[in-house]
Amino acid sequence: MTLLLEAVGHDHRDGDQLLHALNDISLTVDRGQLIALVGPSGAGKSTLLSIAAGILVPTRGTVTWIERDGAPIDISALQGREQRWWRRERLGMLVQETRLISGVDAVANVESRLLGSGIRPSAARRRAELLLGDVGLGKRMRVHVQRLSGGERRRVALAQALAADPVLLLADEPTVSLDGDAGRLVLDVLRAQARDHGRAVLMVTHDPAAAAAADHTLTLRDGRLQAEAPPRAAQGSLRS
Repeated sequence: MTLLLEAVGHDHRDGDQLLHALNDISLTVDRGQLIALVGPSGAGKSTLLSIAAGILVPTRGTVTWIERDGAPIDISALQGREQRWWRRERLGMLVQETRLISGVDAVANVESRLLGSGIRPSAARRRAELLLGDVGLGKRMRVHVQRLSGGERRRVALAQALAADPVLLLADEPTVSLDGDAGRLVLDVLRAQARDHGRAVLMVTHDPAAAAAADHTLTLRDGRLQAEAPPRAAQGSLRS
């Protein structure tokens, strides 16, 4: 299973000026890999993540998910029911702006991701409790989210992104608002999702520790990708 971006570009207008935010972006993220995308603020990293998720449609190029049986899914062409299926069954996404349901506890927030999926309520609750334990919130899972710290809410959002057992996990600044220990725990979770659960994981980060934890790091600069020396044996790749 592989995420494949080929010659992706994205333009947008600022008044009368046409801006080329992304140019000729080609990369692959295979199952079992944790890939970090770094670069200066405003370089288009979050835009690229939104295109990979199918939230934004690229101006040029293609975004494809290759299923286990080799069947391709054109992510950028999905609409309506197919797009909802993709987001519900295949995609997990952690965005920078954490959006949780106020007035309920952490468990209920994670369970909410499974509503309408056909999973029995008791099974959904067990999965939510397991994931919250994985992100270090085992003793805080019954606390209403408005009483959690920003870092704790961030970890609830990560558990929520993993609830539906996605094959592709996209994480935008996963360690933001986290102290050292909590950040390391989240990075351990992301590595485990790739290696132990066989997910393809792509994260955007400004955190050097997060980038160092990845199998491979790509830099986005001036709308184009550059490869950096991989800190680990497994490698994602730019495509030529």
